Amino acid sequence: MTTHVHFPGIEQARGGKIFPRWWGCNAQGEAGDNDPTEEWPIDGVLEPDGRPVTFPNALLKGLNQGWVFYSYFVQLPGNSHREPESKRLFFYVGKRPSVIADLAAPQIMESHGLALDPDRNELPSDGVMIVAPP
Repeated sequence: MTTHVHFPGIEQARGGKIFPRWWGCNAQGEAGDNDPTEEWPIDGVLEPDGRPVTFPNALLKGLNQGWVFYSYFVQLPGNSHREPESKRLFFYVGKRPSVIADLAAPQIMESHGLALDPDRNELPSDGVMIVAPP
């Protein structure tokens, strides 16, 4: 999976490094974290959305139906220390099943031929009754 790291001043940070941090767990609570020492140079690979950073598909598959916190540290060129950690993003991994049933289509009691045409002015002046089957 490819993500993009972007922050104000990334263009001036060329020559520095990004250290992405990925804390995750699957639905059973088993950890799936990346190597926090892995570094990505801020170089000519910059795109409009920022510096592309990829995570292995095997890591994502192992976290299916789980959760992830994603953040990064930046080390500016010429500095030996890292800047403070970015804000963490939280997201789910995998497509979640719907927790609510699809709602039934509402029905209008006064419709004729299963259709209403408001332009033909067929609606009663006192309104219509709309029901939603269970």
